[in-house]
Amino acid sequence: MSIELKIAGKIYDGWKSSSVTRSLNCMASSFELTVSDRFIGMKSNIPLDEKCQILVDGKKVITGWLDEISPKYSATSHEVTFSGRSLTCDLVDCSAMIETGQILGGSPQEIIERIIEPFGLKLIFNAQVSKTVPDFQIQPGETVGSIVEKVCKQTGLVFTDNENGDLIVASLGVGPSVGKLIHRLSDTAQNNILSGQIKYSSRDLFKDYYVKSQMSGGDEIGGEDITGIEGHATDADVQRYRPIVLTGENAMDGETAQTRAEWEKATRRAKSMPVEVSVVDWCDGVGRLWTPNSFVTIEDDFLRLSGKLLVSGVKLSAGNGTTSSLQLSPPEAFILSSADQPIKTYQGWKELREGV
Repeated sequence: MSIELKIAGKIYDGWKSSSVTRSLNCMASSFELTVSDRFIGMKSNIPLDEKCQILVDGKKVITGWLDEISPKYSATSHEVTFSGRSLTCDLVDCSAMIETGQILGGSPQEIIERIIEPFGLKLIFNAQVSKTVPDFQIQPGETVGSIVEKVCKQTGLVFTDNENGDLIVASLGVGPSVGKLIHRLSDTAQNNILSGQIKYSSRDLFKDYYVKSQMSGGDEIGGEDITGIEGHATDADVQRYRPIVLTGENAMDGETAQTRAEWEKATRRAKSMPVEVSVVDWCDGVGRLWTPNSFVTIEDDFLRLSGKLLVSGVKLSAGNGTTSSLQLSPPEAFILSSADQPIKTYQGWKELREGV
């Protein structure tokens, strides 16, 4: 099993250590390849800022740029690390050049295609969305990635990239269910999790979420219709008085403000229990490389998790063996409201109020 770098048709392999990282709602996958003393000479002609591909067991997983080279040494060793990101890194780094300073409303697909067009990147849109995005202002210097995130946040979509360096915008959980992760304290024969950790936290949770905004006026809209726009969502699991008021990122109508409030509640709830597990090998239970935006079933007695979680991040590593580090999330981290929840995901939150 190997991770290889391909530049201008030439393959570089034999790395001391290597890793590939992909995440949901992260626009650009990344890679890191380290070479040690013995092989530095063989890698010394790798150029900075060259277009490249990353191959995992011969399969292309990233098309991007090698945009960082980091030599370092100590009294006992010398090594060089080569790092890069997907072609979509330019969307993360670069400002959106909008002369009017305003994005005119439309469908999510239309808006995103419009703002990424100058970069020559392709949008793969895999969602059925009836919501439109209202007009909104662009802050000076705001990045293209930030605008894509705003559009997806308002319409309940998620984003990532693919092996060709295209931007992917999709509905939640469009990938397949990919097997089962098990850690039992008794009857351990089927255990396949090497290590696992979770943090249950209530610090960023609130009882009431208020999103306030002001809708743009017009010839037929004014007065009270454009003031006092507010969305309000309540988390029934938070028992004490804990309100938070958030300002909408841009002009919103009442429906959009309510959606934003529901999204904030759901996202904070899901992010209050980050899960990370490590498993042997790079392939999931159906024989494909682990990828974000698919579901996996987990049964973990110690972490007190049972049900289906979303694979929200993947790191494939080689060096001391081949392992996959998986970030797992309840789908509520990405859906718009509890009414949209497609699957029962986990249990244990209420029980934990009494302690682990």
